[in-house]
Amino acid sequence: MTIEVRDLDEITTGEEIRVALSSALKASLEDEMRLRSGFRGIQAALIRMLGRTAQKLLTIGKINIGLTVCQIQGRITVDGCYRCQGYGHHAAKCLDIDNLNACRRCSMTEHKKKECGRSSPRCIVCTNGGVRADHFAGSDQCRASKAELLKAKDRRNGRATIRVPNYRTVESTGWASVEPVMLFPTTLGGSFGRRLDFSTLLCQE
Repeated sequence: MTIEVRDLDEITTGEEIRVALSSALKASLEDEMRLRSGFRGIQAALIRMLGRTAQKLLTIGKINIGLTVCQIQGRITVDGCYRCQGYGHHAAKCLDIDNLNACRRCSMTEHKKKECGRSSPRCIVCTNGGVRADHFAGSDQCRASKAELLKAKDRRNGRATIRVPNYRTVESTGWASVEPVMLFPTTLGGSFGRRLDFSTLLCQE
Protein backbone atom coordinates (compact mmCIF):
# COMPACT_ATOMS: atom_id res chain seq x y z
CA MET A 1 0.00 0.00 0.00
CA THR A 2 1.15 3.57 -0.65
CA ILE A 3 0.71 6.39 1.84
CA GLU A 4 1.24 10.09 1.24
CA VAL A 5 2.67 12.47 3.83
CA ARG A 6 1.52 15.94 2.79
CA ASP A 7 2.31 19.58 3.65
CA LEU A 8 6.05 19.05 4.10
CA ASP A 9 8.07 22.27 3.90
CA GLU A 10 10.63 22.70 1.15
CA ILE A 11 13.67 21.97 3.33
CA THR A 12 12.40 18.71 4.82
CA THR A 13 14.58 15.73 3.89
CA GLY A 14 13.70 12.11 3.40
CA GLU A 15 15.73 11.17 6.46
CA GLU A 16 13.72 13.55 8.65
CA ILE A 17 10.50 11.98 7.40
CA ARG A 18 11.81 8.49 7.98
CA VAL A 19 12.88 9.33 11.55
CA ALA A 20 9.51 10.92 12.37
CA LEU A 21 7.50 8.00 10.99
CA SER A 22 9.75 5.44 12.69
CA SER A 23 9.20 7.25 15.98
CA ALA A 24 5.43 7.21 15.47
CA LEU A 25 5.48 3.50 14.62
CA LYS A 26 8.02 2.67 17.33
CA ALA A 27 9.81 0.64 14.68
CA SER A 28 12.38 1.27 11.97
CA LEU A 29 10.92 2.32 8.61
CA GLU A 30 13.05 1.15 5.69
CA ASP A 31 10.45 1.23 2.91
CA GLU A 32 10.89 2.91 -0.48
CA MET A 33 10.20 6.65 -0.37
CA ARG A 34 9.84 9.29 -3.07
CA LEU A 35 9.63 13.06 -2.54
CA ARG A 36 7.83 15.34 -4.97
CA SER A 37 7.54 19.12 -4.97
CA GLY A 38 4.27 20.98 -5.26
CA PHE A 39 2.94 24.54 -5.16
CA ARG A 40 5.30 27.09 -3.54
CA GLY A 41 7.82 24.45 -2.59
CA ILE A 42 5.46 22.39 -0.45
CA GLN A 43 6.51 18.74 -0.65
CA ALA A 44 4.77 15.40 -0.37
CA ALA A 45 6.35 12.03 0.38
CA LEU A 46 5.06 8.83 -1.21
CA ILE A 47 5.97 5.67 0.67
CA ARG A 48 5.18 2.07 -0.29
CA MET A 49 4.78 -0.22 2.70
CA LEU A 50 2.95 -3.23 4.06
CA GLY A 51 -0.77 -2.75 4.54
CA ARG A 52 -0.71 -3.26 8.30
CA THR A 53 2.04 -0.66 8.70
CA ALA A 54 0.15 1.80 6.51
CA GLN A 55 -3.02 1.30 8.54
CA LYS A 56 -1.17 2.24 11.73
CA LEU A 57 -0.03 5.51 10.18
CA LEU A 58 -3.47 6.23 8.71
CA THR A 59 -4.94 5.77 12.19
CA ILE A 60 -2.48 8.36 13.52
CA GLY A 61 -3.56 10.72 10.73
CA LYS A 62 -1.15 13.59 11.45
CA ILE A 63 2.50 13.87 12.39
CA ASN A 64 4.88 16.68 13.34
CA ILE A 65 7.89 16.91 11.05
CA GLY A 66 10.09 19.92 11.75
CA LEU A 67 7.77 22.84 12.49
CA THR A 68 4.94 21.52 10.32
CA VAL A 69 1.93 19.37 11.13
CA CYS A 70 1.73 16.98 8.17
CA GLN A 71 -1.29 15.01 7.00
CA ILE A 72 -1.00 11.25 6.44
CA GLN A 73 -3.31 9.89 3.76
CA GLY A 74 -3.71 6.69 1.81
CA ARG A 75 -2.86 7.05 -1.85
CA ILE A 76 -4.62 5.07 -4.53
CA THR A 77 -2.24 3.70 -7.14
CA VAL A 78 -2.99 2.03 -10.45
CA ASP A 79 -1.05 -0.95 -11.77
CA GLY A 80 0.65 -0.46 -15.12
CA CYS A 81 1.29 -3.13 -17.76
CA TYR A 82 4.50 -2.88 -19.77
CA ARG A 83 3.12 -5.25 -22.44
CA CYS A 84 0.08 -3.25 -23.58
CA GLN A 85 1.05 -0.02 -21.77
CA GLY A 86 -2.44 -0.04 -20.24
CA TYR A 87 -3.60 0.09 -16.65
CA GLY A 88 -5.26 -2.07 -14.03
CA HIS A 89 -3.25 -5.25 -14.50
CA HIS A 90 0.26 -6.65 -14.91
CA ALA A 91 1.85 -8.16 -18.02
CA ALA A 92 1.48 -11.72 -16.71
CA LYS A 93 -2.32 -11.37 -16.89
CA CYS A 94 -2.51 -9.12 -19.96
CA LEU A 95 -5.08 -10.06 -22.61
CA ASP A 96 -4.90 -6.79 -24.53
CA ILE A 97 -3.00 -5.69 -27.63
CA ASP A 98 0.76 -6.29 -27.46
CA ASN A 99 2.33 -2.82 -27.52
CA LEU A 100 5.66 -3.93 -26.10
CA ASN A 101 7.61 -2.55 -29.07
CA ALA A 102 5.71 0.74 -29.27
CA CYS A 103 7.42 3.99 -28.31
CA ARG A 104 6.07 5.22 -24.99
CA ARG A 105 6.21 8.81 -26.22
CA CYS A 106 4.64 8.79 -29.70
CA SER A 107 3.23 5.20 -29.90
CA MET A 108 5.11 4.39 -33.13
CA THR A 109 6.84 1.00 -33.41
CA GLU A 110 9.94 2.07 -35.39
CA HIS A 111 11.89 3.18 -32.33
CA LYS A 112 12.00 3.31 -28.53
CA LYS A 113 11.24 6.33 -26.33
CA LYS A 114 14.90 7.27 -25.83
CA GLU A 115 15.32 7.47 -29.63
CA CYS A 116 12.09 9.41 -30.24
CA GLY A 117 12.51 12.75 -31.98
CA ARG A 118 8.84 13.66 -32.28
CA SER A 119 7.76 16.87 -30.55
CA SER A 120 4.16 15.80 -29.97
CA PRO A 121 3.33 12.92 -27.60
CA ARG A 122 0.68 10.34 -28.40
CA CYS A 123 -0.82 7.92 -25.86
CA ILE A 124 -1.13 4.47 -27.40
CA VAL A 125 -3.80 3.32 -24.93
CA CYS A 126 -6.13 6.22 -25.73
CA THR A 127 -5.32 5.78 -29.43
CA ASN A 128 -6.48 2.17 -29.30
CA GLY A 129 -9.53 3.27 -27.30
CA GLY A 130 -10.53 5.73 -30.02
CA VAL A 131 -10.35 8.85 -27.86
CA ARG A 132 -8.17 11.96 -27.87
CA ALA A 133 -4.58 10.82 -27.50
CA ASP A 134 -2.33 13.90 -27.87
CA HIS A 135 -0.75 13.48 -24.43
CA PHE A 136 1.66 11.29 -22.51
CA ALA A 137 0.25 8.05 -21.13
CA GLY A 138 -0.70 8.48 -17.48
CA SER A 139 -0.75 12.29 -17.62
CA ASP A 140 -3.61 14.46 -16.33
CA GLN A 141 -5.11 14.42 -19.84
CA CYS A 142 -5.06 10.62 -20.14
CA ARG A 143 -8.63 9.32 -20.05
CA ALA A 144 -7.42 5.73 -19.84
CA SER A 145 -5.50 6.24 -16.60
CA LYS A 146 -8.26 8.45 -15.15
CA ALA A 147 -10.85 5.76 -15.84
CA GLU A 148 -8.76 3.12 -14.09
CA LEU A 149 -8.10 5.47 -11.17
CA LEU A 150 -11.86 5.94 -10.71
CA LYS A 151 -12.30 2.18 -10.68
CA ALA A 152 -9.61 1.84 -8.03
CA LYS A 153 -11.29 4.52 -5.90
CA ASP A 154 -14.64 2.79 -6.25
CA ARG A 155 -13.16 -0.55 -5.24
CA ARG A 156 -11.66 1.03 -2.14
CA ASN A 157 -14.99 2.65 -1.25
CA GLY A 158 -17.03 -0.48 -2.02
CA ARG A 159 -19.00 1.11 -4.87
CA ALA A 160 -20.02 -0.43 -8.18
CA THR A 161 -20.05 1.87 -11.18
CA ILE A 162 -21.03 1.97 -14.83
CA ARG A 163 -19.28 4.29 -17.25
CA VAL A 164 -21.06 5.25 -20.45
CA PRO A 165 -19.97 8.06 -22.81
CA ASN A 166 -22.29 10.67 -24.33
CA TYR A 167 -25.27 9.73 -22.22
CA ARG A 168 -27.19 11.91 -19.79
CA THR A 169 -28.79 10.66 -16.60
CA VAL A 170 -32.49 10.83 -15.81
CA GLU A 171 -33.66 10.35 -12.25
CA SER A 172 -35.82 7.28 -11.73
CA THR A 173 -38.23 6.72 -8.86
CA GLY A 174 -39.06 3.14 -9.75
CA TRP A 175 -38.37 0.22 -12.07
CA ALA A 176 -38.25 0.85 -15.79
CA SER A 177 -36.94 -0.91 -18.86
CA VAL A 178 -34.52 0.76 -21.24
CA GLU A 179 -33.13 -0.10 -24.63
CA PRO A 180 -29.76 -1.87 -24.56
CA VAL A 181 -26.84 0.51 -25.00
CA MET A 182 -23.42 -0.07 -26.49
CA LEU A 183 -20.63 0.64 -24.03
CA PHE A 184 -17.55 2.39 -25.37
CA PRO A 185 -14.88 -0.28 -26.03
CA THR A 186 -11.39 0.20 -24.66
CA THR A 187 -8.28 -1.88 -24.26
CA LEU A 188 -8.86 -1.72 -20.52
CA GLY A 189 -11.84 -4.04 -20.58
CA GLY A 190 -14.02 -1.17 -19.37
CA SER A 191 -15.53 2.07 -20.58
CA PHE A 192 -14.65 5.73 -20.48
CA GLY A 193 -17.33 8.14 -19.42
CA ARG A 194 -19.12 9.59 -16.45
CA ARG A 195 -20.00 7.62 -13.36
CA LEU A 196 -23.68 6.71 -13.03
CA ASP A 197 -25.74 5.55 -10.08
CA PHE A 198 -27.83 2.39 -10.43
CA SER A 199 -30.97 4.43 -9.61
CA THR A 200 -30.77 6.29 -12.91
CA LEU A 201 -31.90 5.59 -16.45
CA LEU A 202 -29.61 6.03 -19.42
CA CYS A 203 -30.95 8.21 -22.22
CA GLN A 204 -28.97 8.97 -25.34
CA GLU A 205 -28.33 12.64 -26.04
